[in-house]
Amino acid sequence: MMTPILVPTLDELAVEFERASAAERAANALCVASGEGKAEGFAYDEACSALGEVCQQIAELPAQTMAHVRLKARALAWQSFPDGQEPAPIDERLAFQLVRALVDGLPGDG
Repeated sequence: MMTPILVPTLDELAVEFERASAAERAANALCVASGEGKAEGFAYDEACSALGEVCQQIAELPAQTMAHVRLKARALAWQSFPDGQEPAPIDERLAFQLVRALVDGLPGDG
């Protein structure tokens, strides 16, 4: 469960995003391990809801550093490209490629 932050900063939300993202991955892994094959159920829904709330808060704040831009890209990737696969329409493909470049970094970014 996400710890409420009265006035969150993007740096604080980055920590919450990591926590919520890890909880979502763990709930997904439990679904797969239990033989359900796909992510669903109360624990998964709760994890996704918490991660969605964090993404909403991330969207509300302006980025001031490249780390903030990458955080926003990660939130957008989770919201818009949940399967991690490149979509077909050109505008969605370009958005996906930009987000992936920000999330993964470019060669030589060090």
